[in-house]
Amino acid sequence: MKNTSEKSALKVLKCLIFCLLAALMAHGINRVLKIKGQEYGVYSSYAQYGGFYEMEKKTVDVLFLGSSHCYCGFSPQEFYDRYGIRSYNLGSSRQSTWLSYYWLREALKTQAPQAVVMDVYYTRVSSGDESSVQKALSYMKWSPNKAEAVRTAVKEFPELTFKSFLLPNIRFHDRWKELDREDFMLSELEPYKALKGYVPLPDRYGKNDFKMIGESEEDFVAASKAGIELQPKTDEYAEWPDTSKDYMGRIADLCKEKGIDLILVKTPTVRWTAEDHNAAVKFAEEYGLTFYDFNACRYYEALNYDYAQDNADEGHANVRGAEKICGFIGELLAGEYNVEAVRDDQWEKTAHFMEKIKKEFENGETGEAAESLSD
Repeated sequence: MKNTSEKSALKVLKCLIFCLLAALMAHGINRVLKIKGQEYGVYSSYAQYGGFYEMEKKTVDVLFLGSSHCYCGFSPQEFYDRYGIRSYNLGSSRQSTWLSYYWLREALKTQAPQAVVMDVYYTRVSSGDESSVQKALSYMKWSPNKAEAVRTAVKEFPELTFKSFLLPNIRFHDRWKELDREDFMLSELEPYKALKGYVPLPDRYGKNDFKMIGESEEDFVAASKAGIELQPKTDEYAEWPDTSKDYMGRIADLCKEKGIDLILVKTPTVRWTAEDHNAAVKFAEEYGLTFYDFNACRYYEALNYDYAQDNADEGHANVRGAEKICGFIGELLAGEYNVEAVRDDQWEKTAHFMEKIKKEFENGETGEAAESLSD
């Protein structure tokens, strides 16, 4: 009888060991197959969102949300070095308003920001694409918030399933063909957590095809005298998709409920029209918010921005452009919004890394800064 009991116990033990090994193997495969979101040689959604979860609770005073225009335009290290403001950039490629909303909710679990700065470029569309959704959600921790975000993703993209987010190997079983070193050596992406979501771009656009948006008759008169061509004057406004309207409203309501200042911005881009500007102004007025459009004459000129030199391409600020944008917003946060300077080792220890990144890009090189931080 005892021998039979021992055999049964051994079978149960073997079964448990098998299940454990299978689970570990599945976890390992899923970890490798997940899209790491590597872009521009320095950015990875793995490093960005993984780094955010490592931040000490209630130490991030400002959050940035939006698409790639956001993560190229706002450098948390720049804000800290110049103003002592502790911030984190949660922007992601083609980040639709519903993704911004769920990341805001996720962030509020551990942080209590005074202000949220949101670039409104992606209000113009309902969603980005599947890749952008995977990058934004793959590294969000599982919770009722993520479950709700995934259900929204499945609604926006019928080809996706809830199960594919639980087990990424279901969706990405063919991705083994494009795997590279970073998919296996995640430690090589670890140093870029220091950027806190920022993506420094070194290139210069070099073209002068940018046209400012006039907001008043005075803008057009002044531009005419200076020989500057503005976008055509119009009272028309772009119509946001219902999804964008819904989630922008949710973001505004959530910030109001939590006592957070919501600041709407748009960084310089030739892809932003006067109709887009008017739509954002209309929303800001409806919710009692301030909108800083750096495509409009008064704010573009206040930056002393040079589109050809300060943008990396048609839509994204380079390192120099980001410095100008951060300078304007930093003054605003420290002054009008009373975000206080706080010394914090989480930003102190990464200052040297950011300086090396800037020097690398000035010389057209990348990689050495990450190596120095991991030594």
